[in-house]
Amino acid sequence: MFSQEQIHTVDGVQMVNTTPHEISFAVGDDVVSLPPSGVLINAKPVEKYAGTGPAGVFLVVPSFEADEEITKKLEYFYQDHRDVVVVGSIIAAQAYPGLVFAMTPHPGFERVAPAEKLMNPHKFSVYQK
Repeated sequence: MFSQEQIHTVDGVQMVNTTPHEISFAVGDDVVSLPPSGVLINAKPVEKYAGTGPAGVFLVVPSFEADEEITKKLEYFYQDHRDVVVVGSIIAAQAYPGLVFAMTPHPGFERVAPAEKLMNPHKFSVYQK
């Protein structure tokens, strides 16, 4: 699914970026950029009706549906690359639990503008099925 050229090491952690943009990580006093791999992992939004709420508003429970082909490719990739973190969006991490991991901000960068945000290369969000 990913070539060796798409896998980069950030502060000792091998990663592949499946978002469409560069990711900036804080490594000590330095900033290390992880370029996009060119492989974008997306998911289909799905809504389940949850009833009505205050003032009769329509309520839904959102979820994100994985593409079975991508799931199979990720599972196959991890057979030989157990130590690589596949970094994606929160939506991708929810749709592909345990296969795609979402970034978390470096301490002190939790509430800054996206262009100024630095991420933690040693901590990621994971979702469960």
